[in-house]
Amino acid sequence: MVVILDDDDRFAENKCERLAEEINKHPDINFIYHPAKCEMVNEGFTYVTKPILPQEISVERILLANKIGGMPMVVVKKDLFLKIGGLSTALRSLEDYDFC
Repeated sequence: MVVILDDDDRFAENKCERLAEEINKHPDINFIYHPAKCEMVNEGFTYVTKPILPQEISVERILLANKIGGMPMVVVKKDLFLKIGGLSTALRSLEDYDFC
């Protein structure tokens, strides 16, 4: 599995352990998306992303608005990550759009 951390972010203290537990319970999964608490230090506010139900996810919805939120909220199986071609070096941001 590939877990990504942006250069200006940090993981919650027990994130990796919790992800490992879920991966061990469900070894057939290819992709994990999870909500996150985002602390905008310079801007002076904090928010929590809302989870999206599987039936609400579609390519159209993702293209209209970034429903994933960012790569730190994604875990993807390594072979799938490589099959997609990894992250786009052509994109300065929104690199997770390649995963639609």
